[in-house]
Amino acid sequence: MTQEDVAIQISRHIATIPFQSIPGDVLEITKRSILDTIGVMLGASGVAPATRKVVALLADSGGKAESSVLGFGNRLPAGAAAFANGAMTKTLDYDDVVGEAFVHPTAVTLPAALAVAQRLGGVSGRDFLTAMTLGMDLAIRLGLSVTRSARGFKYDWHPTPLFGAFSSTAAAGRLLHLDADAMADALGIAFLQAAGSLQMVY
Repeated sequence: MTQEDVAIQISRHIATIPFQSIPGDVLEITKRSILDTIGVMLGASGVAPATRKVVALLADSGGKAESSVLGFGNRLPAGAAAFANGAMTKTLDYDDVVGEAFVHPTAVTLPAALAVAQRLGGVSGRDFLTAMTLGMDLAIRLGLSVTRSARGFKYDWHPTPLFGAFSSTAAAGRLLHLDADAMADALGIAFLQAAGSLQMVY
């Protein structure tokens, strides 16, 4: 008997686990992380000149007004809004971190989830929290699966954007009600696009 691919198991979990199965304390952590990251984005929108340049460039590109850019009062196409909000999560370098996993799960998951939720409209709080929790959980578990520096990990890759490709895809896919097969396809596309070298630090 052939063992089922772990990617299919993960995709099924993300696509089907109900809100009621998520522990209450985990949901509270998700809520606090969302509020913290929104605060970081709003702070960056007002004090970082580079942020205004990014938003202006994206706005100049045009497109359908689908999703909000926090702190700017305008809407951009969902992908552009996710990019702008994502840039703001990192501008002040105050985004949350799970130290053991060496990953900033909310900074990479929330911008995509916000953009997709606004594009769809009518997304319930429960659905949004479920998507965020599952996306962040995936980023953290991927981060924990990698051996770290003191134990032989070489810092070639930046885990946050690398694993964020998967966490943002998982959250967006859940909001879009992808079934397990479609979720596996989406995560496969994310795998193709995942990147993030730490060469910039050296």
